[in-house]
Amino acid sequence: MKNQVASLPRVDMASLRISKHAVERALDMGIEGDEIVGTITKPEYGYWSNKHQAWCAKRGRVAIGFRAEDHDPNSWVLLTVLWATEDAWEQDAAVAPLSTGRSLKKGWEK
Repeated sequence: MKNQVASLPRVDMASLRISKHAVERALDMGIEGDEIVGTITKPEYGYWSNKHQAWCAKRGRVAIGFRAEDHDPNSWVLLTVLWATEDAWEQDAAVAPLSTGRSLKKGWEK
C-alpha cells in the first residue's frame, strides 16, 4: 500500500471526538494521549482505507483510524487505536490476555 501521509487531512484537535471504542482500546493498551496526538499530527505513514471508509495513520508502535464526522466535515472522530507492528501485538499478548471477544489477527498468530 502506498504511503499517502502527505494526503492525510489536517485534524483540528479541538474538533476531535474520541469514540467509546477508541477510549477503551487506548486504556486496554496503556497508550497515553500524547502518543495518540502525535500519531494524528505527525504520522510516519498514512492512507485512506476504502474498506473502513476512514483515514489510517501510523507512528511508532501505534496506528489509528479516524474520519470526518458525517454531519460536519470539519469535525473529526477517532474510531480506533491499535498496535502498528507485529512485535507490539505479540508483546502485548505476552503480558496481558486479550480482552473478551478479541483475538490476534492472522499473521500475528504464533
